[in-house]
Amino acid sequence: MRNFLLIAVVVLSGLFAIGMTSYLWFSRGTPATHTVLKDAPLPPLIPISELHANLNDVWDFRPSFDGSMVAHFASDYGKPVIRIVKTSDLSEVTVIDDGDIEWFMWSMHDNILRVYRDGRLWSVDPYQPDRDKQKDTTPRGFQFWRIAEPAPNADGRQIVSTNERMAAAVDVYTTRDDGTGKELLVRNDGQTIDWFINKAREPVIRIDKGNPTGQIYFIRGKDKAWKELLRVDVLDSFTILNTPEPTDTFVYALCNRNRDKSALVKVDMKTAEETVVFSNPNVDITDVLNLAGADFSPDVVVVRDGLPRIEPLSERGQVFKRLVEAQGSPVDFTVVDRSSDGRFVTVFTATDAKFGAFWLLDIKTETAKRLADTPRTKYNKDLTTKTPVTFKARDGLPIPAFLTLPAGTDGKDLPTVVRVHGGPAWRDIWTTEIDDLFLANRGYAVLSVNFRGSIGYGKSFQQAGFRQYGKAIQDDIVDAANWLVEQGISDKDNMAVMGGSFGGYVSALAMTRDPGLFKAAIAEYAVTDIAYQMRNNPAAWGLIVEQVQRYYGDSENADDLRDMVDRSPLTHASNVTGSLLLIAGKEDNIVGFEQTEEFERALKASGKDVTALYLEKEGHGVARWQSQVIRARAIETFLAKQIGGRNGGYSWAETAAKYIE
Repeated sequence: MRNFLLIAVVVLSGLFAIGMTSYLWFSRGTPATHTVLKDAPLPPLIPISELHANLNDVWDFRPSFDGSMVAHFASDYGKPVIRIVKTSDLSEVTVIDDGDIEWFMWSMHDNILRVYRDGRLWSVDPYQPDRDKQKDTTPRGFQFWRIAEPAPNADGRQIVSTNERMAAAVDVYTTRDDGTGKELLVRNDGQTIDWFINKAREPVIRIDKGNPTGQIYFIRGKDKAWKELLRVDVLDSFTILNTPEPTDTFVYALCNRNRDKSALVKVDMKTAEETVVFSNPNVDITDVLNLAGADFSPDVVVVRDGLPRIEPLSERGQVFKRLVEAQGSPVDFTVVDRSSDGRFVTVFTATDAKFGAFWLLDIKTETAKRLADTPRTKYNKDLTTKTPVTFKARDGLPIPAFLTLPAGTDGKDLPTVVRVHGGPAWRDIWTTEIDDLFLANRGYAVLSVNFRGSIGYGKSFQQAGFRQYGKAIQDDIVDAANWLVEQGISDKDNMAVMGGSFGGYVSALAMTRDPGLFKAAIAEYAVTDIAYQMRNNPAAWGLIVEQVQRYYGDSENADDLRDMVDRSPLTHASNVTGSLLLIAGKEDNIVGFEQTEEFERALKASGKDVTALYLEKEGHGVARWQSQVIRARAIETFLAKQIGGRNGGYSWAETAAKYIE
């Protein structure tokens, strides 16, 4: 199957939101209230309309089958449209702007674009894009579907997965390239977590839920019988990176069995023996890049030990490294897509973890063409880079974090925001993060903390967070705040904590468990009632629920349930000191907004200072630019009032966000 960027993590909660920009007028608003900020030569405020509602934004650049064209999203007054240009001179071929476009992809065998619009999948010829020339290629006979693998040629069949029969179990079908000819390929018996399908459209690997725990990996032999390859404990990870073909004798995987750090390994498909291809003593290997096109082979490993480091594993990887690092140092990158033969690769690069640019890399000629800058790059001169730091927790465990300081200050005695990621099986990395840049521009020091239990730093580091929600994990956040004060970075009387999902839980609990440490908290789409959450997790998590239980326990166990109640912010709402801003999406199907409502109700009943913002048309996170504008204004107003940073004041983007759909 088509793998080019592989991240060996189980994402229990996480979020990526694309911001769009705006041309709207912006008011500078009120000056800073914090003494240090008043006296510092701070750079101009970056308008919220530029950061969160940019009508000139571009994103998601993807090369066509042969690399002759590149398609990308662009914002047309807040509406996503698709622009297609020639790679030779970047001249425009066409713009697709009809309907509500959600995503697109190129065909793997011709220069035809597939556009998902208004609930249907359309085949569009860039040179004949008129609506009456477009073909409806929506897979027939499905209510819920996903194209897991496009058709390799005009006569081939595409792989379509669906969970409409069982929420937690995926069935696999094939259809023709035009969406017709639905055929069942393999039916899930309710225990299979994932399938691997080869070029001949045959299932060759399956991953089943273990009994009672863990996962079982099966290989399908020439006789079509399934044979157990290996078993993986629930405390271990094993992620297969490629689908084997008949001539293959091994697969590549990311694995931490019998070791603390996850490594890139080759696994013998007969004996399950592993050969380490690449490892690092400090961090897990999680990012592997393949540029080869049809046949999988690892070309690049990204080591994320503080600043990201590109480690090539092939000549193609050497070329890729040279092209990416030529754009600046230190630099982070995201591979967006590649042509079918692997020659052309589109990447987003960001030097100094600031705003970046999109590039088209030609691996064959070793050339890079700049496709577009993000409109926000003009503000890079007024921003500072993100710095990897480490502090010691109270039990001596080193805790990695990333510090972003406001430009124009000496980095001392600043109002501060401690930012907590979600998951908890997630992590922050050294990369462009709009919230960090936005808050730093408003005058705050920002520390994003990879508390114990985060992924990426080895098995023992992650396991140190199991069952430690509200306890040692919470201690890590307290220790982070104290470290900032000890270093002279933070004003101890003007600190806030902020996070979403599990990070929202930590932020809310900090105001009840450790009153007085933080003056304010922002809790977004937060778990405020652990027991309620564990009894109402998404049905799609059914086969991986034990991975959630590693952190929280089992709500059917009386002792675990007692801990869940005792460690929930809702239980201790009356203990809150300071002010809270609660933000939740009305369409959140992971952590329902009813938890935020109940927490808000309990806080108000106890006479606490709480502001709640409920966003229509948003789920687990904030995706729409309209909501991002409203959210950003609420955050900067709240923090400026509570801990004294800069407030940009009213922007016309707020009004536009209420009326532009």
